Amino acid sequence: MSMKILEKIDKFYLILILVLGISGAIVVFTFRGIFASILTAYEIDLQTGSNDFKIEKEKQDQASASFYERQQVKLEIRDEIKSPL
Repeated sequence: MSMKILEKIDKFYLILILVLGISGAIVVFTFRGIFASILTAYEIDLQTGSNDFKIEKEKQDQASASFYERQQVKLEIRDEIKSPL
């Protein structure tokens, strides 16, 4: 009786089960890697969380001023394109 059942199974279902199994394995390994990296980032954050970072206001103002006050280069577009032919 089991041979009759195996003969009736179409190739499509065998390939579908194989593809779904491989896809499931890829998803599991992907999420495992993502959650491991989140855990590592959280541990690093706990180690460096006690440090006080100091932002120097003068350097920040100087950097933003040099960015916003820079010269802009204008793009000149020709009206007519001459063909070399």
